[in-house]
Amino acid sequence: MSPGRPWRREKSPKENPMDGLEQSSPALPEELDALRARVAMLEQGEALQEILRTAALSRDVGVALVQDMPLQHSLQQIAQALVHHLDAAFARIWTLNTSIQVLELQASAGLYTHLDGTHSRVPVGTLKIGLIAAERLPLLTNAVPGDPRVSDQEWAKREGMVAFAGYPLLIEEKVVGVMALFARKPLTPATLDAMASVSNIIALGIDHKRVEDERNRSLVVEQRAQAESEAARQRLTSILDNLTDGFMLFDTQWRYIYINPQAGPFTAKPREELLGKNVWEEFPGLVDSISYRKYHEALNNQEQVAFEEYAPRLTRWFDVRAYPVSDGLAVYFRDITERKRSEDERRRLLEDAQRARAEAEAALQVRNLFLSAISHDLKTPLTTIKGTTQLLQQRASRAQAMDIPQLLKGLNLIESATRKMTVMIDEVLDLAQLESGQQLELNISQLDLVALVQQVVAVLQATTTQHRIQVEAAVPRLLIAGDALRLDRVIGNLLSNAIKYSPRGGAITVRVSHEEHEDKAGGFAVVGVTDQGLGIPAADLPHIFDQFRRAANVTGRILGTGIGLANCLQIVRQHGGTIAVTSLEGSGTTFLVRLPL
Repeated sequence: MSPGRPWRREKSPKENPMDGLEQSSPALPEELDALRARVAMLEQGEALQEILRTAALSRDVGVALVQDMPLQHSLQQIAQALVHHLDAAFARIWTLNTSIQVLELQASAGLYTHLDGTHSRVPVGTLKIGLIAAERLPLLTNAVPGDPRVSDQEWAKREGMVAFAGYPLLIEEKVVGVMALFARKPLTPATLDAMASVSNIIALGIDHKRVEDERNRSLVVEQRAQAESEAARQRLTSILDNLTDGFMLFDTQWRYIYINPQAGPFTAKPREELLGKNVWEEFPGLVDSISYRKYHEALNNQEQVAFEEYAPRLTRWFDVRAYPVSDGLAVYFRDITERKRSEDERRRLLEDAQRARAEAEAALQVRNLFLSAISHDLKTPLTTIKGTTQLLQQRASRAQAMDIPQLLKGLNLIESATRKMTVMIDEVLDLAQLESGQQLELNISQLDLVALVQQVVAVLQATTTQHRIQVEAAVPRLLIAGDALRLDRVIGNLLSNAIKYSPRGGAITVRVSHEEHEDKAGGFAVVGVTDQGLGIPAADLPHIFDQFRRAANVTGRILGTGIGLANCLQIVRQHGGTIAVTSLEGSGTTFLVRLPL
């Protein structure tokens, strides 16, 4: 690239990474095609990113120029946009004072932000900036080190400067200023094209603002300025029409004065129908929206606002930015629906993961409580068996005479403890069978439910002196087909719970009756167990038959495994029956078992 001439892209072996591979690698044609496709995809991705950056630069330049602020402030925003979007080391903008032919520094961003120094006032024709204005040609180079037009080579090497681009700001061959930047990496042709386009926009903006200033000086100048301003406005409108984002302008009475084509999906009405109309009258449903509040905030406070809003009638999300301008409000918006969907999906996955973790931790805690409770419940009857057996052995070893009542009492204790262990072990075995997806194997036979209840009551009454267990049988005998051992366990479990969860003692009533039912020939055998104990909190009632689930008012106070009621439910269901519970915390509980006859 020769200094002072427009930058020209030259062919380089680096531009085709496939050449070297084709010469040095015996790769199959299919592999080369795949590699070419991969390279093309990467190049397309980079090109798309570059297009997005340059589009964002054009948008920010347009915003800076339409805002109601001094020219110097607008140019400073543009310099900052050049640094941000083009990854420049620093950027500067000069305007030409035509009366003395001196370029005056108006904006500086990036590495240097000061406006004084040797480059603050550059006569046309001196230094590289002055030469750009004098020749009205861009100065472009990707080889700053060694370029004779870059005078301070030591500074360039020290700061790692690689590229320089300077453009005259021209309005119909008339210089209004110079825009320039240094970069630490080469500038691509697309970037240089974007800068050339931006330089035209900046020149138009400078010209537009100067026209406005001159219009205030005299009527003749004002008339001329109006024509030029309108031309500049038309050119600016053309630029805004080609923005990728939606853009609208409102006057201070909230009338549409400009709508670009990209705003069509947002308004859902032809822009020709909306121009000159009041937005809140055309869309009364927006009066309670975030747009209404934010637009008024921007206009009333004369400050930029940014927000995200969901449009229900469009089922779309928009990123909205509103800027106060001299005669109203400028609004940019872009569709971010896909981004929001991705964010929602990530949030949902995170919530699912957190919920799964919480459930796993809760299940682990329940399992630990179950193991602790089953260990305690097994040790209690084992201790009874061991203690009673040792006592009987000691008496037998001493050849002491044992009276029959004492022997029977000891044997009854052993039998009762053994029965408890058998029930618990059977419950655990049934639980394992159910968790493996199998149903319980029932041993069905004809049995008298009244006799079975009386038998279970007799055994459990012997274990407590605080409770009075009463049997109220409406019939002397009630024959059903069922598994005697498992129905014994159901009734025993319900009675054991009634005893356990009535720590202050009291009456426990077991009612046995025959219930007729119009939809069931023979009706149902009904067993109800009612206590006056702690009761079950209402929040726990829907889950009381879940495995390992225990009521909140007994957890940590009264040991239990949490599998008894779950086992009862499965046994009753496999008999074709139902089990239900009613309870009031602090006033006792009633379990009702219905078995078909």
